[in-house]
Amino acid sequence: MPLPIGDWRINSSGVLGTLSIAKADTAGNVFGTLSSSGFKTPSVAVLGFWDELTAKLTFMASGAVSANNTRTYTGFLFPDKHRMPGIEGGSVSTLVGFYEDFTSATTDRIAFGWYAQIGQA
Repeated sequence: MPLPIGDWRINSSGVLGTLSIAKADTAGNVFGTLSSSGFKTPSVAVLGFWDELTAKLTFMASGAVSANNTRTYTGFLFPDKHRMPGIEGGSVSTLVGFYEDFTSATTDRIAFGWYAQIGQA
């Protein structure tokens, strides 16, 4: 299943935003932005890798919470029949996984959950 390009609605540990995947090239390199009014920097660059065989997306987003903050997101893609509010289209794809945030973490927790959805015609 190819990675859908476009604007994904994302919930990152309760912070809503948009994961805009602009491009995924034939080598699996992914480019885009992650934006949310809940971030210190409203929009940050996303650089990552898409593995078609395992349907796994891994990307880094730097500067969302603070200038020296980097989050590493890992998620897995699957077709979904359930929809977040506002997701339209004949079919829905969901990414679900975790992100690691070493700069905002506590000694008890460095991994947090996230999911995102996009609708397609």
